[in-house]
Amino acid sequence: MTRSQNIHYPALTGLRALSAYMVFLFHANPFDKEGWQSPLFRFTNELHVGVSLFFVLSGFLIYTRYSEEFQFTGSWVKHYLQNRFAKIYPLYFVVLITLITLTLFQSHVSLTREMILTYAINFSLLQGFFDDLKFTGIMQAWSLTVEECFYISIPLILLWQKRFSIFLLPLLLISLGIVLVIALSPVHFFGLFSDIPFMMEYTFFGRCFEFFAGIILAIYLKKQPVRIAGKYGYTLLGFTALIILICVIACFSDENHSGIDHPAGRMINNFFIPIAAVVLLFGLITEQSYLQKILSTPVADILGKSSYAFYLIHAGYFYEIIYYQVSHHTAVIFIVMNLMAVVLYYAIEKPMNNRWRAKES
Repeated sequence: MTRSQNIHYPALTGLRALSAYMVFLFHANPFDKEGWQSPLFRFTNELHVGVSLFFVLSGFLIYTRYSEEFQFTGSWVKHYLQNRFAKIYPLYFVVLITLITLTLFQSHVSLTREMILTYAINFSLLQGFFDDLKFTGIMQAWSLTVEECFYISIPLILLWQKRFSIFLLPLLLISLGIVLVIALSPVHFFGLFSDIPFMMEYTFFGRCFEFFAGIILAIYLKKQPVRIAGKYGYTLLGFTALIILICVIACFSDENHSGIDHPAGRMINNFFIPIAAVVLLFGLITEQSYLQKILSTPVADILGKSSYAFYLIHAGYFYEIIYYQVSHHTAVIFIVMNLMAVVLYYAIEKPMNNRWRAKES
């Protein structure tokens, strides 16, 4: 076992839960009755930035976990991809199969060729490449397509870093995304790489800077020993910057569009939010703030570990079942969702992950 495998930052597990809860509030905006002009509604309507926060966190953790042990060999890549597969797919398959089964049972419709193709794309987790399909199946799972692309890219990113500057990669990937949009423009297939705004908002090519922001933080901490100093500085700065940037993105929203739909809002989300997130992560790692202590508690640890299950069920069909059958109150739905997520984590996600992941050498 390498040194990187032993590194553990408890507060970052709790931060996973916090990022998932931000996205929950975005989808279940409790201030929707106040109308789009309400500052609270507009602020909450930009809490999709929890996805950006998670991408930064993912970049940091994956690089920290695998950079030292990396070997560009078939056996290492196979071992690595098997572990990543075991992390994402088992619970995703279970939730998606349940969703499709319940939907078909309640709707009493026959499967068409288009439905079968759509479901096949969902099972392959490729729906995030298609503008027309990005919200099909588990509606929030388009972000898993982005995450999947990052996982697959890690061996190539680590290989690139050995020879070239890693700072060039985000620019090259964004440029490649633009090339794909232009090259695939004659192909009219479910909105595959439909346009540049779609590419920048929903694909790994447009969102890659968020992962690289986390990677750059990991590289810095690898060179600089972590020292606990202070209680507030970076944590407060990063947290405050996130709040301010969310407010700025909200300024670009209107009655029909979120702020991220505006080019300026999208740029802030994709490039400035990650910088604020890096400052927050650095603070949570190097400072003993109240937020760090809260996110490091046993309860936060459980909620963080079950946050992936929470994320998969927090919106769409499962939300509606709780909304119509249990309670309309957002707080009650939130509590029920968390209880379901914890059960899913311990009953399905954790056992299947342990069973499917590659054995440590």
